[in-house]
Amino acid sequence: MTGVQTCALPISNINRDFLRAEIVYPADYSSFIHDGRAIGSMPPVFPLQKWAKRKFNLSEGEAKRVGWAIAKSIEERGIQPFPFLEDAWNKAWSELR
Repeated sequence: MTGVQTCALPISNINRDFLRAEIVYPADYSSFIHDGRAIGSMPPVFPLQKWAKRKFNLSEGEAKRVGWAIAKSIEERGIQPFPFLEDAWNKAWSELR
């Protein structure tokens, strides 16, 4: 007989030292969402232009104006932190326990 034999082990017998969890969010701007952005720190305008053009189906000129307006707003108001990576880590860690 060929194949893989499996059996159920009591959960307390599992050595979890070898387990690793890596939470990755590949967006370039994820650190600014997670950590926030200080007032007075203007983000790069070009990525906001690209986003506005794609999101709102704008012309190049309209996207430049919208991207600039968003960047200036972020510079004036900052961005409050939203620690989504930390939340994801805490959830993953609690499931590993």
